[in-house]
Amino acid sequence: QMYALKCEDELEVESHMEKLMSLKERLSSMNDKLDDSEYVIIILGSLPDSYRGVGQSLSAAARITGKPLTAQTVIDAVLHEYHC
Repeated sequence: QMYALKCEDELEVESHMEKLMSLKERLSSMNDKLDDSEYVIIILGSLPDSYRGVGQSLSAAARITGKPLTAQTVIDAVLHEYHC
């Protein structure tokens, strides 16, 4: 269900992120852990095309710093972009 979730409307990004976070919580409550790197891929792949730059910037920063890109970093950046 989480893999098929796509946000087509830029105006719905915040509610889309809430759905993804809720689904992840449900998985965790069923003792079905979702790897953080896999969750990052799901989030970035589910966003509208207009958010592609956010993902590219975050990925580039992770490569430059040598630090892994976390789901929380992606969520924070996406919501920041949404509210700007």
